[in-house]
Amino acid sequence: MRQKAREMAQQKWPFPTRKPFQIHSLPVNEMTLYRCVDFSWKIIKLLNIGSEAMLRKSLKVVDEFVYNLIKSKTETVANSGDDLHLKRRDILSRLLASGQTDPKYFRDIIFSLFVAGKDTAASTLTWFIYMVCKHPDIQEKIAQEVREATNLKDNSSIDELADNLTEETLSKMQYLVAALTETSRLYPAVPLNAKVCSSDDTWPDGFSVKKGDIVGYHAYSMGRMKYIWGDVMISSLTHIAQILFFVFCFVLFWFGGANITPKSL
Repeated sequence: MRQKAREMAQQKWPFPTRKPFQIHSLPVNEMTLYRCVDFSWKIIKLLNIGSEAMLRKSLKVVDEFVYNLIKSKTETVANSGDDLHLKRRDILSRLLASGQTDPKYFRDIIFSLFVAGKDTAASTLTWFIYMVCKHPDIQEKIAQEVREATNLKDNSSIDELADNLTEETLSKMQYLVAALTETSRLYPAVPLNAKVCSSDDTWPDGFSVKKGDIVGYHAYSMGRMKYIWGDVMISSLTHIAQILFFVFCFVLFWFGGANITPKSL
């Protein structure tokens, strides 16, 4: 029965060229993570055996798929003329339209989005939709802000919205950014994380860490601590207009000038 179901699933797969990518993309994540606990990975990589051999093989398949995608998208954008919809329908199309031409540059961005932004962005958007559904008043304020920033009407199509999403219009959507950030505070995509100290350091409270120490933190709990956030820690979006996001308190996206893929998305 299982074998029959597996065969049927293979026959109905709508994108046959993407199947190898799907199969090999998971080992890329797994084997890269395995390096954190396998200190001999550099030797294994040099000998091209074991997990590193599997990683090299999987990366080759992933790169082949990504470069074919870039080539196809480049041809599509080049032949699109003045069609803004084709030039702005996805992230890769927008990058191509911006004048970038280096395939390696595109490959690195796509790979970063896949590794760092796929699951985290999907999780954050799921919680965001859940929260705005619970608060229709917030949803309406966000919709009104988007309409004003893009100069669109209620009956505008999704293609018209995509065509009008630029860096300038996105910079005007401060309420949307606040709602997304507040959602991330309450439901962080990575609730528990850890970092390895690159050098000796002393924290503001006087606690000292040494190079090589592993420091773990719980972003979910820290986002709900009253002594950090006060009474606004309630699981609601109703206070987003009053919230000040201090970079050293909001650790989900690091601090200072640091920026990571899900936040940019």
